[in-house]
Amino acid sequence: MRLRLALFAQCCATMAFAVCANAEDVALIVGNADYDNAPQITDAAPLLETKLAFENAGFLVFTVNDWTPDTWQRGLGAAIAKMTDADRIVVVLAGYSVHSVRDAWLLSTDAEDPAGYTIGQHGLSLGAMMDLATQARMAAVVLVTTPDVTFELGLGLAPGVGQPKVPDGVTLISGSGEALARLLSEKLLREGQSIRTALSQRLSGITVSGAQPSVALFPGTLATSQSDSTEEGYWRAAADLNTSAGYLAYISQYPQGAHLAEARAAIAALRDAPELQAQDTENALGLTSSARKAIQRNLTALGYNTNGVDGIFGAGTRSAISRWQRAKGFDATGYVTRDQVASLDAAASQRLREQEAEAARLQAAQDRKDRAFWQDVAAEGGEAELRAYLKAFPKGLYADVAKERLKRIEDDRLTASQAQERKAWADAKAANTVAAYRDYLKQYPKGLFAKEAQTRINALERPAEDQAAIDAAKAEESRVAGNSVVRLMVEQQLASLGLKPGTVDGTFTDATRTALRAYQTSRGMAATGYVTQTTLLRLLSGQ
Repeated sequence: MRLRLALFAQCCATMAFAVCANAEDVALIVGNADYDNAPQITDAAPLLETKLAFENAGFLVFTVNDWTPDTWQRGLGAAIAKMTDADRIVVVLAGYSVHSVRDAWLLSTDAEDPAGYTIGQHGLSLGAMMDLATQARMAAVVLVTTPDVTFELGLGLAPGVGQPKVPDGVTLISGSGEALARLLSEKLLREGQSIRTALSQRLSGITVSGAQPSVALFPGTLATSQSDSTEEGYWRAAADLNTSAGYLAYISQYPQGAHLAEARAAIAALRDAPELQAQDTENALGLTSSARKAIQRNLTALGYNTNGVDGIFGAGTRSAISRWQRAKGFDATGYVTRDQVASLDAAASQRLREQEAEAARLQAAQDRKDRAFWQDVAAEGGEAELRAYLKAFPKGLYADVAKERLKRIEDDRLTASQAQERKAWADAKAANTVAAYRDYLKQYPKGLFAKEAQTRINALERPAEDQAAIDAAKAEESRVAGNSVVRLMVEQQLASLGLKPGTVDGTFTDATRTALRAYQTSRGMAATGYVTQTTLLRLLSGQ
């Protein structure tokens, strides 16, 4: 809107509308009919035939027939280069279309069994094409056909375009190829007819969403040779703006002008259409994406859900604005004024301050309860009181102190428990009987010495001949491994095999005996737990 106002003012200042040059208008027509894996469709042909109508309206036209991702990439660059400096952009997508909850796509002619996670390989994003169209200075129109899809669609996809989010300033139109072609030829590309007027009548088989600006796709040419060309240019600019201010400017400049009656009628119509006035008023603000996001955040903070903060004023945001306006006694147009934007910001800031104050009040009350509980119950209490405090105030003021005190209590308990267990084990070893070891295991089934206790029970319960073998092995060990150097080598080998002989220091402990028995058992030898000559030779040779 700001750009159109600037153009209007510039042309008025020079009094030469005939020389206000427009950037080139661009039309891109993609027509898919011959699909590899689906029946042919007829939607593309009538839309491709609109190329001449576009050219007559002054558009630079790009067409792509039966595209695949490869051919599309080659055709896209030239169109994009022209779109960056276009007043009007029209994109026509004809073929099978599918959609997910987030976007819609025109399927390429070689698409096969598309699914939500592979659609990027088979389709042209409708959202991306609408984003490209937003580069237009004056009008952006996207038309897409909706034939029945006969593809086998995978997870996450459904036929048609669904209900896509339409960017600000874009007009999205869907329907059959014939209906869209008729709309283009008979209405949208009719000289001097605005998009709003073309879409104002009920259109059979056509669905429209998004913007409906008072801008003509085919504004026509302005004669420069006639004496009234300046007034005609002024009038065309006013009609293109379609605002009360524009028409009043024309009346002020030409109080007896040829279009005086039309200007007055247009002003009256606008006065009778508050929504259009409200839309023009908001457009004149030139709200940036960040400003729109701020408005959405403010509405949300005040309890009016906008269905997201994305800088796009869709149905959710418009509804939220209307509800807020109604609550504040404004006309519920769904479009904001400058004063309303300021009022929203002030109200949201006040709500934030109130919320912060309420949060501080609640926190202060919580802190008072926290301190009282600590002083009355937990400060001088034991384990039960400390645990009760942490249950009530898991992140309380004294949570770290309570946790530290509990840790000390638990460490003391563990130390005392281990001391008792060691004493019980020492008593069991002193008695060295099956009954003594079983008593130990009964008290400490998973104790520090449970494994050794069971080993000793097994040894004590062995038959006499087994004990004789153990005694013989014990005597043999004193001969073959009687010095600390040999014992150190034995422990090193056991450790290298991962058998955990205890500290490798040349002293055989209970852990060493357990490791020896494990080694002997794994090698098919008598598991005596003592180093016989055979055990020594095999162990040191790495067998």
